[in-house]
Amino acid sequence: MILGRGDFIGVNALFGGRSNVTVEAIMGDLRVLSIDGAKLRQRLLVAPELCFNALEAVSENTIRLEGIITNID
Repeated sequence: MILGRGDFIGVNALFGGRSNVTVEAIMGDLRVLSIDGAKLRQRLLVAPELCFNALEAVSENTIRLEGIITNID
């Protein structure tokens, strides 16, 4: 998978799942943000509007990936 600006990976790990992400190459600038799942859940309880932002981001990523898969077929 080729990621671009604003993309994210490893979301499953935030919610108790395992992240099986392997980075093979990095081209250009990279900014990494590591989030502790328990702390994120606490924050979401305090600011529930963040849940909608996170859901929107995951939905956009899913739609983009479905488009890539469709183009492969």
